[in-house]
Amino acid sequence: MATVPNGINERISFYENHVNIWGPNAAAIGLNPADIASLVTLVQTARAAHTAALAARESAKAATLEQTNALKGMDTLGGDLIKTIRAFAETTQNPDVYATAQIPAPAAPTPMGPPETPTALSATITNAGEVELAWTASRAGGTTFAIERRTQTPGQPFGAWELLGSTPKKEFTDTAVPVGLESAQYRITADRTGGQSTPTEPVVVLFGSASGQSAGGTSSLGLAA
Repeated sequence: MATVPNGINERISFYENHVNIWGPNAAAIGLNPADIASLVTLVQTARAAHTAALAARESAKAATLEQTNALKGMDTLGGDLIKTIRAFAETTQNPDVYATAQIPAPAAPTPMGPPETPTALSATITNAGEVELAWTASRAGGTTFAIERRTQTPGQPFGAWELLGSTPKKEFTDTAVPVGLESAQYRITADRTGGQSTPTEPVVVLFGSASGQSAGGTSSLGLAA
C-alpha cells in the first residue's frame, strides 16, 4: 500500500496533516526544520492551486451550460426561420427565394430503385383446399407484392404464369385453386415506384384426392419447396 495517497486532494491532505506532526518532532525523526518549513509553503501553494482549479472547473461547467443553452435557442429559432423560408419558396413556387436567403434549395429525392427479391417463400395447404403463402421482405418505399401461379394437370406440362393479385402484406391465400390439379407453383415479385424485383424461386404445391377427401376440388398429398 502506498504511503502517500494518489488523489490530488488526498495527497495535499496527507502533507497538511503530517507537517503538523513532523515539525514539532523534526529532531526525533531526523528531519531538518528548514525542509519542513519549505514543505509547509509548498503544501499551502498546492492547496491554493487545487482550490483555484476546482473553482475554474465549476466556472467552466457553468460557461459550457450557458453556451449549450444559447446554441439551443439560436438553433431552434434559426431552424424555424429556415423552414419558413423553404415553405414560402414552395408556396410561391419561386426558387429565387433560396438565392435571396442564401440557403440551399432542398435536394431532389433520390429514387430508391427496385426492391429486393422476397425470401423464405412458403406454402401450406389448408383443410379447405386453399393455399396459404407467406414470405419475408421489406415494405420500404411502399413496396407491394404480386402473387403469380401456374398450374399442372395430370400428364400435362405447367401452364403460363397468371397474376392472382397484389397485396401490401407479406402473406396471401389462394382461395380459388382449380379442380383436378396435379400441382401448382407460386412465386412473388416485389414492386414499388423504383421498379420490380426479380421473382422468387417458385414454391411447388402437390395436390391429389387421397382418402376421398376433397375441398374445392383438391386435397393435399404433399408439399415440396
